[in-house]
Formats: sequence, structure tokens, C-alpha cells
Amino acid sequence: MSVRISLKATLEAILFACGEAISAGKIQRVLSQSGWTVSRKAIEEALQELCEEYRREERGMVVEKTGNLYRMVTRAELGGVLKQLVKERKRQRLSQAAIETLAIIAYRQPITRGEIERIRGVGAGNIVRNLVELGLVKIVGRSERHGAFLYGTTERFLEIFGLESLSDLPHWKEERKGRKGE
Repeated sequence: MSVRISLKATLEAILFACGEAISAGKIQRVLSQSGWTVSRKAIEEALQELCEEYRREERGMVVEKTGNLYRMVTRAELGGVLKQLVKERKRQRLSQAAIETLAIIAYRQPITRGEIERIRGVGAGNIVRNLVELGLVKIVGRSERHGAFLYGTTERFLEIFGLESLSDLPHWKEERKGRKGE
């Protein structure tokens, strides 16, 4: 039995899962690749409806439009509660996946989440978000190629790992499989 999900529900899921701002055009491409046939205008209208619904209702999240980009963010009035949550999370140890992701960012910065995911072979959205919340990673710009956020390490990263600068990182020797003479 197949359940047909509405466009608004699908857009809501995309905004939630994306974790960063996204254009209606990119959403249209994603939907098209998934078998949907929907115009950009219909997407923009549904996104606008979501913005208004979230603004009107007492939800913990809002859909925000900046320029031609949309994203889902927490409601500003909940900052105090969320700040406490972040403090609690900071007390947690880093998982192996977080350490791997942090190492990739440290050695390859500036780097996009997509590039991190290609290197690791798995999704990294939540891990990158947690590293940002922990103050170890920050957004350092946007990719000129596709507008994705670029990530780099912070001063706090250097402090925690006892480094004066990134040049103090141990030399990273990459394996190059299948290449002769390297």
C-alpha cells in the first residue's frame, strides 16, 4: 500500500533533514530526481504557506526565508532552553565518527558537508551540527561552486587539542590506493 505524501509535508521533511538553507530550485531538482513533477512556483507557494503556518502557530520551529533560500530553525524565544541543552551536550565525549569528521575538517578546511560525506561515505549533517554546537567547528564561508556552507575549525579546537596553529597538526599521510609511484 502506497501512501501519497503532500508537497508541504515533503518540503517540511526536506527543510528539517537538510540542516542548512536551500533554494526552491534545488528542492525542485531533488524532487524531480525522486520522480515528482512539480513546478518551482508550486514549491515556492507551498514554502511560503509553511513560513506563514509556522509563524502563526506556537511551534518550536519556524521556516525562515532569506533571499531565495529557505531553512528550518528553532524559534528565537526558546534560546534559553536550547542554550542549556547545548551545555549538556558539551559534557559528552566525542564519538569515533565525530573524531573522524573533525579530523577531515581540520586537515581539509575549508570544506563542505557534502565533501565530508564523500570522504567518509556516510551522512555527516548531525555530526557537523554537533561539532558546531560544541564550538569546535564553525561556518567559514560559502562554496562559490554551489553555495554550500564551508566549515573550518575554531580557536577552541586549537585550545582543546593543545595546538598553537593548524600547522602544528601532525603530518597526515593519505593513502592513495591504485596509484603507482606514490
